Amino acid sequence: MGQTFSEGVAIKTFDYSFASINGVTTSNVTNNSITLSVDAVDGENNIVMYYYSIDGESYIESNNNTYTFNNLLDNTEYTINVFVKDDKGYNSSIYTASIKTIPEINIDVPPHNEFDLNSNDTATVTFSFTVSSGEEYIWL
Repeated sequence: MGQTFSEGVAIKTFDYSFASINGVTTSNVTNNSITLSVDAVDGENNIVMYYYSIDGESYIESNNNTYTFNNLLDNTEYTINVFVKDDKGYNSSIYTASIKTIPEINIDVPPHNEFDLNSNDTATVTFSFTVSSGEEYIWL
């Protein structure tokens, strides 16, 4: 604890090591959900609560460093804000990240005929779909 004098006014200050967020990673991004994992470190006191917000909405309180936002729109960029609180009630700085959901892929399957294959028979299957310019998809 210290004191600073400024124009005849005493201002009390104290040194405190706040909890901090090193980063936020995504472990699962789909067309309608984003799962976050927060890498945060204790300061002088232990982290007891995590707070998550998406696009300026009210913060959601959780005692877990992972959180999933559900019911999102596909192919949409979201702004995520996260902060932590320690057991003395002090908040970290807010960490902000922009994360985009993946586009929903709809594949129309044309009418098809069923057929039986014997061990010596072969068949060729062709899949076709359209990809928007600049989008990348992996077919598994």
